Amino acid sequence: MTRIVIIVALLVVVSSASANDRPAPQETVLWRSVPHVSTWLQIGMCEQPKRGISWHDVTTDAQRYRSIDWHGGLPNYPGGLGFTKLNWTNFRPFSARHITLMSDATPVQQLQAAERIYQHFAAIGGSHYGSTVWVCHQVIGWNGFNADGSWR
Repeated sequence: MTRIVIIVALLVVVSSASANDRPAPQETVLWRSVPHVSTWLQIGMCEQPKRGISWHDVTTDAQRYRSIDWHGGLPNYPGGLGFTKLNWTNFRPFSARHITLMSDATPVQQLQAAERIYQHFAAIGGSHYGSTVWVCHQVIGWNGFNADGSWR
């Protein structure tokens, strides 16, 4: 009974605080330019192409999408975008919270995780830092964004 009274008293105190007494919520700073789907598909083609396909020979996004090994990949980097298992665990979307390997996720879930990783590292060091998570960022010529949203 004493626990119930204490809990009710705490609820009354918390709910009676005015809006001015509460701290302002922390803002989440998202980088203003996010990679286009085409960028992610180029990363995937470079990081995890299906066997026998050269990413240099693929020219359209539709071809890139079909040519990425979304459900395979290297043992330490399963999935289509070359994530480590730890990055997948830390940045997978809520819809994939029970999926332990990125290679078992849908391409959409993998792309959502890529956006989250990019945003995380861009918030730390700027857009150029967000792109460095992927070794292939240099291969495709992506070194972050300029102020106008164009690639560096």
